[in-house]
Amino acid sequence: MYRKNDSTWLKHWDFIILDLVMFQAAYVISYMIRMGLHNPYRDKLYLTIGVVICLADICVAFFTEPYHGIMRRGYFLEFNNVLRHVFIVAVLEVCYLFLTQNGEAFSRLSFVWFVIIAVLLLYIERIIWKHFLVHHKQLFYDKVKMVLLTT
Repeated sequence: MYRKNDSTWLKHWDFIILDLVMFQAAYVISYMIRMGLHNPYRDKLYLTIGVVICLADICVAFFTEPYHGIMRRGYFLEFNNVLRHVFIVAVLEVCYLFLTQNGEAFSRLSFVWFVIIAVLLLYIERIIWKHFLVHHKQLFYDKVKMVLLTT
């Protein structure tokens, strides 16, 4: 029998994982631009912010459904969606810094670089991954077969 695939947020787990990796890459790059070639996870505050970014990204993926219709979006709609996604994660990061009163210890320049680099990396990652999926869809999507019987 024909059954429609569920439209849950875990349907696009590949985009969720790739977005997490790109957010962390943007975070490390922004830290290295500001502080030099050091490990950002060595400092307790920056380690905590790295974890907060991961949790914020998962919450955004769960509550706002940024992957709904991702394979049908054009370049401009995808860029708008990436901007919204990164903006919400950045707002959650700022809220965390405000509520824990660690805003003074965190580099604002590093935060600005993080937002800019995250938008660029997520946009490029999503475009490339969608292009890859379209050209190799027989490997990733199950083909649905349907039998129609009529009189």
